[in-house]
Amino acid sequence: MSNRKDGIPELALESTAHKQNCPLPIIIIPPFVFLYFLLILSYTQLNKPVERKAVLYELHSIIYNDNTHHVPLKTKAISWEILGICQQLCGKYVGAYHSYVNAINDEHNEFKEATIFRILSLLFDLHNHS
Repeated sequence: MSNRKDGIPELALESTAHKQNCPLPIIIIPPFVFLYFLLILSYTQLNKPVERKAVLYELHSIIYNDNTHHVPLKTKAISWEILGICQQLCGKYVGAYHSYVNAINDEHNEFKEATIFRILSLLFDLHNHS
């Protein structure tokens, strides 16, 4: 990654909303979720759909099936959000919608404005792909 101070562009919405709603200046993301997120972004840039799909499946599994070992409860909202972003990148729009709904319903979501924007963006994508 380059030497930038503004973080990951794909999480800019969440970062901005988080800063407005939370005194903690950073978003805490579980390591495995972050790793899979970076892998999906990398495989997207490298145009490797098979690898991207496999990592998306792993990310989906860890978030849906985790017993808070890898995804603590307070980080579940950002994990759902990241899963939704990855699903949307991969064209899995229904899955992305469900992930965003899970994120927005999470009591620890401190970036609801970003999640609402993501849902609207998803609906726009769906409209343009139909």
